[in-house]
Amino acid sequence: MAEMIADTLSAIRYLFNLRRFGIKLDLLPTARALRACNSPQLAFPCIHIGGTNGKGSTSAMVASILDAHGLKTGLFTSPHLTRFAERISINGIIISDEDMVRLLNEVIKTRISLSFFETATVLALLYFKEQNVDIAVMEVGLGGRLDSTRWTQTSVSILTSVEHDHHLALTTHLEHIAWEKSGIFMPGKPAVIPVFPEIIRNTVLNRAHASDSPVFESGKDWSFRLKGATLCWSFSGFEVDFPPPLPGYYQAKNTGLALTAAAVHLGDSFNPEKAITGLCSMHWPGRFERIENFIIDGAHNPDAAESLAVSVMEKGLAPIPVIIGGMYDKDLKKVIKPLLSVAQGFHVTKIDSERAMDTFRLANIVQECGGKILSVSDDINFLVQDLRGKGTILVTGSFYLAGKVRGILLNLRDDSLFLTDPAL
Repeated sequence: MAEMIADTLSAIRYLFNLRRFGIKLDLLPTARALRACNSPQLAFPCIHIGGTNGKGSTSAMVASILDAHGLKTGLFTSPHLTRFAERISINGIIISDEDMVRLLNEVIKTRISLSFFETATVLALLYFKEQNVDIAVMEVGLGGRLDSTRWTQTSVSILTSVEHDHHLALTTHLEHIAWEKSGIFMPGKPAVIPVFPEIIRNTVLNRAHASDSPVFESGKDWSFRLKGATLCWSFSGFEVDFPPPLPGYYQAKNTGLALTAAAVHLGDSFNPEKAITGLCSMHWPGRFERIENFIIDGAHNPDAAESLAVSVMEKGLAPIPVIIGGMYDKDLKKVIKPLLSVAQGFHVTKIDSERAMDTFRLANIVQECGGKILSVSDDINFLVQDLRGKGTILVTGSFYLAGKVRGILLNLRDDSLFLTDPAL
């Protein structure tokens, strides 16, 4: 019999050790584990959200809208910022340590070899079934077609964006990335998409046609526009104006995606006033989040960095000092370049992870890009404390850096080991 987990520390150690298996683009292990756990994913419908950027914030917005409609709503997202348990929540309340340990043991009892993310997925689905959720909002981990979240009972799919990312695991051709990510479309179930470039749009629509999925496309079936501090969304006779829950044009697009998907799922039960109430009460950490004099954003790929730079410019915050840190397996040069237009200079640092890029190498990359070095420090705690109260500071380059700085500023309890998804 497999050895059981006794406490939270042991659970985190177990999950930490699973990372050595890396990324597994294979549906079979998750299918076998779910079957051994009496198929918890069949107990509730799911809104399934994939894409390169924006899927986390879009997932949070969908969950907030459904919560405001009185639904018991499970939310599964990745990565976490401070604690693993943040990935799994119901109506904004994260899973308890006790429930996490108990259900992790249920997954272990299956004796099926699962990756870190597969284990997290099965654990979340077990929890949602046990808690009798009305619906779950599930964020894809990597890709779509072969992601472990694909076994859910999809009511509506959302594809937020198709851009270059995770290129170590997926093809670099955008049409192939689009084909993989739109693999979450389920037969006969609607899909909500933004405006895409023609080559991506054709691939996505062909995928939808092949699965007989009705498509709700921005600019055709629904629309949004951002006018100053007001976002206007219209769909199927609804037209509402409200303050956007998150700053930036790309988040306005994500808000439109979330509203449309919720409206499609809820049908006649959809209430725009409740939806806006839910959105306005939403808090999504690590996405242009202001804490004290710091703005914290987990942008970790070129398109996210470009959108972040636009938001900084729109807020009139440029030029701004930037704390930068990231993973050695990410193309940080392409993350830094979009930030040059708004950066006063860069404080180069690192996080406590074997995947973290060392500060010497990162400082060289910043200089190669034409950026100014303000400081170099391996001690993120010292750097944050030193910059407290010294004007607005942007923190970016990695979700894990965002989480670490957030934890320092808010004095949050974090996990005993630094857990990172192999692909993020």
